[in-house]
Amino acid sequence: MATVLIQCSQTGRYLSTGMDVDPDTFELLPDTAAQVPCPHCGQQHALDKSRAILVDPNRWSENPKVEDCLLKATECAELAAKARAHSRRQLFLRLEQQWVRLANDFERIAEQNEERGVGPARTERR
Repeated sequence: MATVLIQCSQTGRYLSTGMDVDPDTFELLPDTAAQVPCPHCGQQHALDKSRAILVDPNRWSENPKVEDCLLKATECAELAAKARAHSRRQLFLRLEQQWVRLANDFERIAEQNEERGVGPARTERR
């Protein structure tokens, strides 16, 4: 299963639609399935399937820095899957791993800051 994300047109941040689907089921959805309330700008956004992305639910966070890294990791994984040359595939897989490590580092820093009462409160991963 994958979580369906759309991008807020006002802030550029990604938000979860609350839908977890497999890629085959996602393809069967209508082009504009529903309106989704945005926690970033407070408006409603249309779930435009052509602009939505599917991500591993374990690769999603409300923490902006972690979110950015996990989305980059997902992009690298997709590029690795599409790569024809072995060397390019390996490059994208290495980049994916680096993005995941960076996300984990940001998550650890957020946890440490929360324990010390520094910075914004950490949001749990879904």
